[in-house]
Amino acid sequence: REKNLTEEEKLEINRSYVNEVVQYIKRLEDAQSKRQEKLIEKHKDIRQQILDEKPKLQSELDQEYQDKFRRLPVEIQEFVQEATKGNGDHCTVSFSMASDSGKLNHKTHQSEEDIEEESPEKVFDTPL
Repeated sequence: REKNLTEEEKLEINRSYVNEVVQYIKRLEDAQSKRQEKLIEKHKDIRQQILDEKPKLQSELDQEYQDKFRRLPVEIQEFVQEATKGNGDHCTVSFSMASDSGKLNHKTHQSEEDIEEESPEKVFDTPL
Protein backbone atom coordinates (compact mmCIF):
# COMPACT_ATOMS: atom_id res chain seq x y z
CA ARG A 1 0.00 0.00 0.00
CA GLU A 2 2.81 2.44 0.77
CA LYS A 3 4.30 1.60 -2.59
CA ASN A 4 1.01 2.49 -4.22
CA LEU A 5 0.87 5.78 -2.36
CA THR A 6 4.36 6.77 -3.40
CA GLU A 7 3.59 5.89 -7.03
CA GLU A 8 0.47 8.06 -6.88
CA GLU A 9 2.49 10.89 -5.34
CA LYS A 10 5.10 10.56 -8.07
CA LEU A 11 2.41 10.64 -10.74
CA GLU A 12 0.81 13.69 -9.13
CA ILE A 13 4.18 15.47 -8.92
CA ASN A 14 4.84 14.64 -12.58
CA ARG A 15 1.35 15.86 -13.63
CA SER A 16 1.84 19.04 -11.66
CA TYR A 17 5.26 19.61 -13.20
CA VAL A 18 3.95 18.92 -16.72
CA ASN A 19 1.06 21.36 -16.15
CA GLU A 20 3.49 24.03 -14.95
CA VAL A 21 5.69 23.53 -17.99
CA VAL A 22 2.67 23.64 -20.31
CA GLN A 23 1.49 26.89 -18.70
CA TYR A 24 5.00 28.34 -18.97
CA ILE A 25 5.20 27.40 -22.65
CA LYS A 26 1.79 28.98 -23.30
CA ARG A 27 2.93 32.24 -21.65
CA LEU A 28 6.09 32.21 -23.79
CA GLU A 29 4.04 31.61 -26.94
CA ASP A 30 1.67 34.46 -26.03
CA ALA A 31 4.58 36.83 -25.40
CA GLN A 32 6.21 35.79 -28.68
CA SER A 33 2.94 36.30 -30.51
CA LYS A 34 2.61 39.82 -29.07
CA ARG A 35 6.20 40.64 -30.07
CA GLN A 36 5.51 39.33 -33.56
CA GLU A 37 2.40 41.52 -33.87
CA LYS A 38 4.37 44.57 -32.72
CA LEU A 39 7.12 43.84 -35.26
CA ILE A 40 4.58 43.43 -38.06
CA GLU A 41 2.92 46.71 -37.11
CA LYS A 42 6.28 48.49 -36.94
CA HIS A 43 7.20 47.02 -40.33
CA LYS A 44 3.94 48.31 -41.81
CA ASP A 45 4.59 51.79 -40.37
CA ILE A 46 8.14 51.91 -41.72
CA ARG A 47 7.02 50.63 -45.12
CA GLN A 48 4.28 53.28 -45.27
CA GLN A 49 6.78 55.97 -44.28
CA ILE A 50 9.07 54.85 -47.13
CA LEU A 51 6.18 54.88 -49.59
CA ASP A 52 5.14 58.35 -48.39
CA GLU A 53 8.66 59.79 -48.67
CA LYS A 54 9.58 58.11 -51.96
CA PRO A 55 7.90 60.63 -54.33
CA LYS A 56 9.42 63.59 -52.48
CA LEU A 57 12.89 62.07 -52.44
CA GLN A 58 12.59 60.98 -56.07
CA SER A 59 11.59 64.51 -57.03
CA GLU A 60 14.54 65.97 -55.12
CA LEU A 61 16.88 63.48 -56.77
CA ASP A 62 15.50 64.27 -60.23
CA GLN A 63 15.94 68.00 -59.58
CA GLU A 64 19.52 67.49 -58.38
CA TYR A 65 20.25 65.42 -61.51
CA GLN A 66 18.79 68.10 -63.79
CA ASP A 67 20.78 70.84 -62.03
CA LYS A 68 24.03 68.90 -62.33
CA PHE A 69 23.30 68.02 -65.95
CA ARG A 70 22.69 71.70 -66.78
CA ARG A 71 25.96 72.72 -65.07
CA LEU A 72 28.00 70.01 -66.76
CA PRO A 73 29.02 72.01 -69.88
CA VAL A 74 30.22 74.90 -67.70
CA GLU A 75 32.13 72.53 -65.42
CA ILE A 76 33.75 70.86 -68.42
CA GLN A 77 34.72 74.23 -69.85
CA GLU A 78 36.19 75.35 -66.51
CA PHE A 79 38.09 72.08 -66.18
CA VAL A 80 39.53 72.41 -69.67
CA GLN A 81 40.49 76.05 -69.05
CA GLU A 82 42.29 75.07 -65.85
CA ALA A 83 44.00 72.19 -67.64
CA THR A 84 45.17 74.43 -70.48
CA LYS A 85 46.54 77.05 -68.05
CA GLY A 86 48.88 74.43 -66.64
CA ASN A 87 50.11 73.37 -70.08
CA GLY A 88 51.17 76.86 -71.26
CA ASP A 89 51.89 77.20 -74.99
CA HIS A 90 52.66 73.52 -75.58
CA CYS A 91 49.16 72.22 -76.04
CA THR A 92 45.77 73.86 -76.43
CA VAL A 93 42.51 71.97 -75.98
CA SER A 94 39.13 73.43 -76.83
CA PHE A 95 35.72 71.99 -76.15
CA SER A 96 32.45 73.30 -77.49
CA MET A 97 28.92 72.08 -77.10
CA ALA A 98 26.96 71.48 -80.26
CA SER A 99 23.50 72.46 -79.07
CA ASP A 100 21.57 70.64 -81.78
CA SER A 101 23.49 67.36 -81.75
CA GLY A 102 24.35 67.02 -78.06
CA LYS A 103 27.81 65.76 -79.04
CA LEU A 104 31.17 66.87 -77.72
CA ASN A 105 33.55 68.49 -80.19
CA HIS A 106 37.23 68.10 -79.36
CA LYS A 107 40.34 69.49 -80.99
CA THR A 108 43.94 69.27 -79.91
CA HIS A 109 46.62 71.52 -81.39
CA GLN A 110 50.34 70.87 -81.10
CA SER A 111 51.56 74.34 -82.09
CA GLU A 112 50.43 77.58 -83.71
CA GLU A 113 51.59 76.35 -87.13
CA ASP A 114 49.38 73.27 -86.82
CA ILE A 115 46.45 75.50 -85.87
CA GLU A 116 46.69 77.39 -89.16
CA GLU A 117 47.17 74.26 -91.28
CA GLU A 118 44.37 72.11 -89.84
CA SER A 119 40.83 72.32 -91.10
CA PRO A 120 37.66 72.41 -88.90
CA GLU A 121 37.51 70.62 -85.57
CA LYS A 122 37.39 66.84 -85.38
CA VAL A 123 34.06 65.65 -84.03
CA PHE A 124 33.95 62.59 -81.80
CA ASP A 125 30.57 60.90 -81.35
CA THR A 126 30.73 60.83 -77.59
CA PRO A 127 27.40 61.62 -75.93
CA LEU A 128 27.42 63.43 -72.61
